[in-house]
Amino acid sequence: MTAKLLIGPCPNYVRLESGRACPHFRRRILTDLGRIPDLQLAQPPFDFTLGANIYLPESANGIGKRTMSSDVALSSRVRYMRNLAGQRFPTVADSTESIEVMNRVINAVKLVEPNIVINRSVTAREREKLLAQRLISPNFQWSLPGRAVLYTKDRTVSILVNEEDHIRVQAVNAADSIQRAESTAKGFLERLEERLTFAKSTQQGYLASSVYNCGEGRRYSTMMHLVGLGHDESRGQVFDALLEKKITVRGLFGEGSRPIGAFAQVSTTLASLGEFMGAIDYLTDRERETRASLEVPKLRRKAKEALEYVRASPRISLPNAFRILGWLRWAAATRLEGFPSDLTRIDTALNSLDLLMHENEEYADGKRADTLRDLLSL
Repeated sequence: MTAKLLIGPCPNYVRLESGRACPHFRRRILTDLGRIPDLQLAQPPFDFTLGANIYLPESANGIGKRTMSSDVALSSRVRYMRNLAGQRFPTVADSTESIEVMNRVINAVKLVEPNIVINRSVTAREREKLLAQRLISPNFQWSLPGRAVLYTKDRTVSILVNEEDHIRVQAVNAADSIQRAESTAKGFLERLEERLTFAKSTQQGYLASSVYNCGEGRRYSTMMHLVGLGHDESRGQVFDALLEKKITVRGLFGEGSRPIGAFAQVSTTLASLGEFMGAIDYLTDRERETRASLEVPKLRRKAKEALEYVRASPRISLPNAFRILGWLRWAAATRLEGFPSDLTRIDTALNSLDLLMHENEEYADGKRADTLRDLLSL
């Protein structure tokens, strides 16, 4: 599948002094660029659709701190879900009960962390900011009663209230620091459990609105850039091996989505922390081995075309932005001459791509193109 790209009637590529392009420039350069965005991932499981949820941390433990695995892994996240005993799940609770649950959770969280930041309702712009900071999910329904998001001032911990479950506690950290994220999230949750009674059974463990989430009620996730495996026909065998360990590779939207720009979410609700860390090490090693075997001249050409596309295009769609940054991130990790070399800058660009969700498509695409050029200093 290639992206739908507008091609104007002018056959020539015309650059303006401002660095922007004539709206009819596209025929020559986009003939090849139509093949670039898919990153050679035209077959499942890497045939991506739209959107992203990268979970790049912004605290001192996050963006700006490069780690030993940051060429492949972007960030790690630990999320716990819990529900209050004696209360219906958010999906079936009425307004009165949802508000009661919200107030109980907020009061308990304030006892654990007196300086917690509380958001019960937000404007569209504020919602975009929370999305960019990875403090809420794209599907969080603010318009429904009893919804809230709470987070610590350093944003190391965030709590969603009445999403799919009553409570979702999340901690995000640098790529190779999932142990720290686990310690942070679990410690916060344990202090919260001293003040709230969670729904639990001896047979099923912690109860969830989805039966598949019952038990530990915990998910480990690492966001990875698998551009090498995206070109490797043996990737299916690699992912099957992970699946045997109860670890899945999914798109950035999670379940049901497929990777875009070779950015993927590797996660588990069943494997232990040690098993998950071992799987991430295995996947990182395979990715690096595959990258080393790729034809560098061919990839350099495609990365160059992607860079020119960013420089010239007046509008960039969300999926194309991720695909392009997928190439540029590979070039930066490989330290190719003539390309942005700062992984932090590229990851910051990734972190801003899903903004403007409430703007009309043409405006959002234009603003996204300008933002990418500014962030990448193009």
